[in-house]
Amino acid sequence: MDREPDRPIRVLHVPFAYLPDPIGGTEVYVRSLALGARPLGVESAVCAPGGSEGVSEQEGLRVHRFEARFTDASSLHGRPERRSPGFDRILDRERPDLVHFHAFVGGLTAGLADAAVERGVPYLFTYHTPSALCSRGDLLYNGGVCDGRLEPVRCAACVLRAHGVPRPAAGLMAAFPASMSLRLSGAFRGRVRTALTLTSDLARHRAAFRGFADRSEKVVAVCGWAVEVLARNGVPPDRVLLSRHGIETGPSDHRADVRRTSDGSIRLVYAGRFSPIKGTHLVISALRSLPRAPIELDIIGRAQSASDEEYLKELKRLSDDDNRIRYLRPYAAGEGRRVLSDYDAVVVPSVWMETGPLVVLEAFAAGVPVIASRRGGILEIVREDVDALLVEPGSVASWTETLRRIGSDPDVLGRMRREVRPPRSSITVAEEMSRLYRAVLAEGGKA
Repeated sequence: MDREPDRPIRVLHVPFAYLPDPIGGTEVYVRSLALGARPLGVESAVCAPGGSEGVSEQEGLRVHRFEARFTDASSLHGRPERRSPGFDRILDRERPDLVHFHAFVGGLTAGLADAAVERGVPYLFTYHTPSALCSRGDLLYNGGVCDGRLEPVRCAACVLRAHGVPRPAAGLMAAFPASMSLRLSGAFRGRVRTALTLTSDLARHRAAFRGFADRSEKVVAVCGWAVEVLARNGVPPDRVLLSRHGIETGPSDHRADVRRTSDGSIRLVYAGRFSPIKGTHLVISALRSLPRAPIELDIIGRAQSASDEEYLKELKRLSDDDNRIRYLRPYAAGEGRRVLSDYDAVVVPSVWMETGPLVVLEAFAAGVPVIASRRGGILEIVREDVDALLVEPGSVASWTETLRRIGSDPDVLGRMRREVRPPRSSITVAEEMSRLYRAVLAEGGKA
């Protein structure tokens, strides 16, 4: 598609959700990128699935919804993909120079990419979360961290075990020849049918991802471990751009003293999604095991699904009658630095493989240290015992020992506060992406 050289670059961002709906780290990234690139000559619009078609405005950005009803069609490579007529209409209305995908959801995203390619519009993809490749969504395997290779038989057995299927049965079901599984599945419905076709479905997912990544101008990774996982799944390293997360920054309050309440308690905060993979229950359990510890815990977040709502109920039952634990309403996008600055430390108890998380950068922007899991992207942005205390992932005992430590020696957090450095800025990310957009368009193909 030809573009007048003196007009802004038009980019259509495609996350899986966006404001005013509940959003997570990926969508916060999209918001910061779209707003930050505006002064750099990039005009952004956002497009996400929704219950019905429509367009609204959020902070000066056009936000489109396309109806989550899909028609099966043959892709450019002959594979059946799910196509959305609503997305086609958005492309024709926006006429973007480039599409930037921020999620990969099986045949859905591949079909949307086909629609862009058919119109001569190049696209990029940013790998934000393990769910793009991992069907469990957490990149965990046999109680530890997976190497990230999408291998249909192994992955199907892993998913089945996660849903309660005994190990031997899960292995047998996953290893059934595809032809046999498909024949058997015709006699069943519901979960049994899903289990029987899981290996074949994962094989199609792997093929769809490889085709999608091959046609992407670049695949952007936001952390170092993601670069390695992409390489293990067939994405050449020279096709991957490492561009780490950034956060909206401003003047930080770097008071060196610990921010205690009037009764001398240490104030901790969890801020994020309510999901078991975020590990909030670990901190609550650890704090409950220390009934005399002078520590308060505020929990700030939102549920994004029915399963999240159930987990929130479980958290409230777990923390019942402990008046040191409070549940607060979520803060607005861009407000993290102001809110978190009132705390002594931010807890990040994730058990899955985080690519960020952004809340660590928000904490550092507020001049506040973190207490976090020793896992994933967290390890790439903190300095252990300098601006962060690291805890063994999934271990209540490790969290208990860490809370006992800060409760008996609160100056630990005060010393760490003095060492917190301003994090990478979202403006830097916007500059990097703007340069990438221009390189792609200037070369008319692979950048």
